[in-house]
Amino acid sequence: AELRQKIQELKSKGYRDMNRQLEQARKEIRDLVREVKEHPGDEATLHKARKRLAGMKQEAASREEKVEREVAPQVDLSIQPGDSVRIGDTNTTGEVESIQGDSAVVRCGNFRLTTALRGLEKISRAGAKKLQRASDTGAASSKSWSVKSSTLESTRLDLRGLIGDEAIAEIGRFIDALAMHRMPSGTIVHGKGSGALRLRTAEFLKEHPRVKSFRLGSLQEGGAGVTVVEVR
Repeated sequence: AELRQKIQELKSKGYRDMNRQLEQARKEIRDLVREVKEHPGDEATLHKARKRLAGMKQEAASREEKVEREVAPQVDLSIQPGDSVRIGDTNTTGEVESIQGDSAVVRCGNFRLTTALRGLEKISRAGAKKLQRASDTGAASSKSWSVKSSTLESTRLDLRGLIGDEAIAEIGRFIDALAMHRMPSGTIVHGKGSGALRLRTAEFLKEHPRVKSFRLGSLQEGGAGVTVVEVR
């Protein structure tokens, strides 16, 4: 519990720093746009603006990677196939089926998840059952969605603020709930950023047995910042 609290504190600090830097980046973009408008057709000004925007994109990606490295927990080398584990900082649990390098295949209910070992916490079987009961009880009142509601918001999962395995675990629970309540589709909001979370989302959905199809959102739906998933 103390480790998870420390990780959460690091996440909060990292995202506060990123938000401050994002505001600064927005100001720089406004300045660049104004400068380009004041010098239409000036190739030197356009080149400078393009170069600065490319640099800002790289800086944003580097900051995101830095936050992920800072909050990444240490690998528990005692984890072996057959062990019960908690995935990320969630109530999602599973059983380790195999380990290869720094990754593990974990069976979570009726689907398998390939994930980094550093995102797993070894727990007892009794602890796994307790967490699963808590997950089942709290699923309908999740902070991001409520499958008992028939509104559009009920089929929308917002992952912004989550990273790596924590986000993937939320997606798994979301897909299971959509299928259980016979909802044909849902929207996963992962944001644009560096694209890392979008790619992780696509990789996970491609292997999930309950996923019929998925695609990036239309412009009206949120574009590349969201993935629309259709379940079986």
